[in-house]
Amino acid sequence: MNFHRSFVAFLVVVLLLVGCQAKNTQPTEIPAGSYPQPGSDAIYPAPGSESSYPAPETTDNTEYPGSSGNITATWEMAQAFLTNGEVSRVVLLANLEFQLFLKDGRVINSVEPEQDAVKNAIESCGGVCKDIPVDQG
Repeated sequence: MNFHRSFVAFLVVVLLLVGCQAKNTQPTEIPAGSYPQPGSDAIYPAPGSESSYPAPETTDNTEYPGSSGNITATWEMAQAFLTNGEVSRVVLLANLEFQLFLKDGRVINSVEPEQDAVKNAIESCGGVCKDIPVDQG
């Protein structure tokens, strides 16, 4: 019985030693010139140049330069646009969804947390929001 324990212990030690041997960890040689040089446009095309990537999908209702379409925002972000005086018009849609038309031309899509939350936010906003028209979409 002692022989079997010694043999099993020997096997465990051998397996541990075999499993812990260092492997060849030499770095692979990378040919010179295989990476883009700093400042090259190999990764990011220069502004105004042709790109091989497809253009992002856009939505309508935007005239803001550089914008790719409507922006989706959280309720808290929409409230910030209201209280900062950036909103020129609000359109209430179905299912508590609404749009904020900003004075700079952007359109913000969001969702009310509850019925009439936008109207209540405009009323509590005070003078900054008093002239914002609210339309049904």
